[in-house]
Amino acid sequence: MLAHGGTLGYFVGAVFNYPTFAEACKIAALDAWNRVRAQERL
Repeated sequence: MLAHGGTLGYFVGAVFNYPTFAEACKIAALDAWNRVRAQERL
């Protein structure tokens, strides 16, 4: 971005969506997986 004339101020002020919807779904699925596995160990 800086090589194309962007400023550091623009970069700092830019909005980065994190986590993305796909990442949020993956995290939720892994959490559910871990909870199921924890119940199986009881």
